[in-house]
Amino acid sequence: MGLLDILVASLISLTKAKNGSSTFTIDKAEVSKNGVPQ
Repeated sequence: MGLLDILVASLISLTKAKNGSSTFTIDKAEVSKNGVPQ
């Protein structure tokens, strides 16, 4: 994983902690943006 991947994963984790299930849309957006499933 590159540094950007780690930062994105951290942001997603923080957002999940705040918003719960609503972050699945963020996960999908990040996956399609990066082209790499996580």
